[in-house]
Amino acid sequence: MIWLVVIVILVYIEVIYISTRFFACFIYFTSFTSFIYFMYFNYFTTFSRINFYFVIINWNMSHFKKFIRNYFSFFCLIHHIL
Repeated sequence: MIWLVVIVILVYIEVIYISTRFFACFIYFTSFTSFIYFMYFNYFTTFSRINFYFVIINWNMSHFKKFIRNYFSFFCLIHHIL
């Protein structure tokens, strides 16, 4: 029974670790600033990783919305010139 608990805890930690590393690798391609966040993932504990995970999502969404807005304004400018 105790081995089952240990295995479940290990799997849980492994899943969190892999998912955070994957997400960090994913946003690394978004911006260079993400690389700093990516480096920090090695030093966070499990719970602060989860909190940081949501901070990263919020930051990334605002970055993405800014990109869409700039792209749309650029598209309008090109359309106006044509």
